[in-house]
Amino acid sequence: MPDADFYKRWGVTTQPAGPSGKSYSFEGGHQLVMFADSKQKKAAWEFMQYLASSPDALRVYTLGPGASLPPLNAAPNPELAAKLDTPVFKSFTTSIVPTLTTPPFGPGFAPASNAIMAGVQQAVTGNEPIDQIATSIQQQLDRK
Repeated sequence: MPDADFYKRWGVTTQPAGPSGKSYSFEGGHQLVMFADSKQKKAAWEFMQYLASSPDALRVYTLGPGASLPPLNAAPNPELAAKLDTPVFKSFTTSIVPTLTTPPFGPGFAPASNAIMAGVQQAVTGNEPIDQIATSIQQQLDRK
């Protein structure tokens, strides 16, 4: 499908607002972390910069078939900036990124995340009522 047709038919938006009236989302992908007590901070920082800004990383991960959110606030070069100048990337930057919140972490995070994401996938690909899926997710979370 040509890009122009894709952008006419598809897009991205924020999650529906909950009882607070605000939309929240979280980035559940990959994070780069450097531990405070690392003995190799300089090497770790150089490696993180490479992963976030090298031409290969940007081509394969940021712009590749599974395109992800850019790891930088601003594109490091005009060529990348032009490729990120799309309605989808702009929506992520202007509408979705401001709704990001830090999810709770701890020993129960992975099992809870699995239950939630399985429910989301079921909602997207199945035909069960959302209320039924939400109830099932909540029951799984209550057991964890």
